[in-house]
Order: sequence, then C-alpha cells, then structure tokens
Amino acid sequence: MDALLDPGSSVVEFACPRCGHQAVDEWETIADRHPASWRCNACLSGFSVLIVECQHCAAETSDVALCEAELEPASRLRCRSCSHLCLHDEVQAKSADAA
Repeated sequence: MDALLDPGSSVVEFACPRCGHQAVDEWETIADRHPASWRCNACLSGFSVLIVECQHCAAETSDVALCEAELEPASRLRCRSCSHLCLHDEVQAKSADAA
C-alpha cells in the first residue's frame, strides 16, 4: 500500500484504507514511529498512519488502518525496500521499555 515516490525522495506515499486514494505527507508532518490521524482527500474519511524509518537502509515504510488500534506495531513492520524488520533489536527493546 505504500511506495517511495522517487528513490532520492524522503516522501512516502500511502493509500486510504477505505477507498484506496493515494496520499502523500509532503510536509513530513507525520513523525517517525508515532501514529497520526489523516483525512483522505477523496472520500473524506479519517484513518491512522504509521511511518517508520528502516534502521537497515533508511527507507521509510508506512502502515495504514481504519483506527490506531489496528496499526501494525512498529517493531513488527518490514521494510518495503530491503525486507528487514525496520527496527533493530536494541531499538525494539528501547521502544518496549518506553511503553
């Protein structure tokens, strides 16, 4: 559901889980590893977005869901670029300790 617009770009494209309309966080308002609310420009429905920067290759991967509770935990997201888990073990441990 997500794809990098351009290999040199840090902008991540993601799709509305209801209608499939593509969205882009052009102003990079979604913080890394912090779920955010987003409104689709096509169907005007709200949904949640999680963006995680891969600790292996630095590509950004997104996950979308109808509500925040349905988002995949950042520790389980696989990078769309290199297929590794986005977070290294030590980063996952720190995230788990903070929660």
